[in-house]
Amino acid sequence: MSSGPPEPNLSSPVPGEDEAWGDAGKLPPNEVSRPVVLPERRELKKVTVISRIESENLAPEAGDLPERIDEDLQPAARLQVREIDGGRAGKIKPERPDVPLHVGKEGSHAKAMAERWEIEGKEWSGKQTFPIKWLVLIAVAVIALIVVSLIMLPSLNRGGSATPPAPVIAAGMAEQSEQERDQLIEKMLLMQDDARSIYAKFATAKVVDDILPMLRNPKQVEPLVRAAGLRPGGSDAWRPGSASTSWALAMVEDMPYATLAGTDGDYRKFEAYFVMENGHLLMDWKATTGYGTASIKEMVQGQGDGSEIRGVLAPTVFYTMHFPENEYQSYQLASADGEDTIWCYARHDQPVGRSVARIFLGGGIVQNEIRPTKVTLKLARGPEGSLKNQWLIEDLLHAQWIDP
Repeated sequence: MSSGPPEPNLSSPVPGEDEAWGDAGKLPPNEVSRPVVLPERRELKKVTVISRIESENLAPEAGDLPERIDEDLQPAARLQVREIDGGRAGKIKPERPDVPLHVGKEGSHAKAMAERWEIEGKEWSGKQTFPIKWLVLIAVAVIALIVVSLIMLPSLNRGGSATPPAPVIAAGMAEQSEQERDQLIEKMLLMQDDARSIYAKFATAKVVDDILPMLRNPKQVEPLVRAAGLRPGGSDAWRPGSASTSWALAMVEDMPYATLAGTDGDYRKFEAYFVMENGHLLMDWKATTGYGTASIKEMVQGQGDGSEIRGVLAPTVFYTMHFPENEYQSYQLASADGEDTIWCYARHDQPVGRSVARIFLGGGIVQNEIRPTKVTLKLARGPEGSLKNQWLIEDLLHAQWIDP
């Protein structure tokens, strides 16, 4: 018998005791095997026939909807069961043995698959649903980016073009400064007569107000001029004549300047300093007069303020126990006329010592045969027990008398 579940439409009553359902060996000897007619079958329900699906993954399962319903299927009128050799007839086979029988609702297979795909699509889309809070955050970020861009757009477009990089700006400024400096030097080369005229007025002036318009930084130097006099330590006369003057140009910290050298009416040598500012040639009063917060003569006595001292500096080999050679470099600072001198010392292990040494040998070993040079220094008194004319170099203000 079939091992599958009983078919509701193919059920038959249980045979009675007089019906020969047993094996052939149990029949009476004179009994001949005969067919047994079963009662009429109940009316069949509509049977759904589904075409065989070749794909193993899409094989229909119990509960799947049918592909089509065969409306022309006619129910079998009678089901005859024969007993062969005392046994029961073989299994009942369907009219189309190659098609499995399934009972289900009416409808097409396409509709069933569509419904199945819809269900599976909902399941998959449910797993991939993007959180609403992330959508809101992304929208807010995009709006903020647009607002910031609109705010910064005017500054980016200012000037009609983007701002060039800093190195490009620095290079352009350096090139422009170099061109302007070269033009300025060329112009100053031809201004010796103007310088001689300015110095002549300075050497013969009787009132401070007469020379202030010709001076550099007049507002700053006016109190100093009135306190020190028009020409501190200088002559009151001017010897005319171009043969007695010379005109030279130089640089101090990338600033061009010119010097007019000559002899005063009393045969005293002078050197006047000039710069170009706002298209005008002006005289530097501090550099021309060798101004200082104290004179070298005062400092020889250990007196005076050493904040700004102008003099002529030269290396020496004069050392004492308070200024030993292994710690200091010795220098001699002289006044402009060379009549007064003091001793100055710079430490080897400090930047100021190296800066002063570079004036002579570019930071190398200082030797006393180097030519003296004009400098502006900040000086301080030596330690207790040192000589009155021994001063400590605290800073190198300028490697010349002119203020850059």
